[in-house]
Amino acid sequence: MHSMVEVHVKVFLGLSLEPWFLYYALDVKDLMFIKMLDSYTIIGYIGALVLMVAVIMNQLGRWQINDFEYDFINFIGSLILTVYTWQIGCYPLMSLFIVWSVFSAKNVLGDVLKQLFKKDKKKEIEKENVKEEPKKE
Repeated sequence: MHSMVEVHVKVFLGLSLEPWFLYYALDVKDLMFIKMLDSYTIIGYIGALVLMVAVIMNQLGRWQINDFEYDFINFIGSLILTVYTWQIGCYPLMSLFIVWSVFSAKNVLGDVLKQLFKKDKKKEIEKENVKEEPKKE
């Protein structure tokens, strides 16, 4: 029987002809790869991926920091990461994501209210234009 260190080194260097998955069955509790695949970590990866989408789209110039899409994706990603950090008990980082979520939610709500206000304003202008049209005699 090989020691775990020897097995990992051989697998890492590709020196073993046996399938790599057989080595993971030797001692699962010591393998970081298997530990990383719990549900909490998957939630963390999803949240990080969502935030990365916002950053990448902003860097590519497709979204500006004032765009609704950018604010919404930031809100969703920071909310997911808030849940993740709460689940793993990382409270200092959780406070960062709570603040991020609050400010992103404020921006999303502001964007939604702006759109609603613009629609209402257009309707009012249309009503005023109809009233102001001169009657033909």
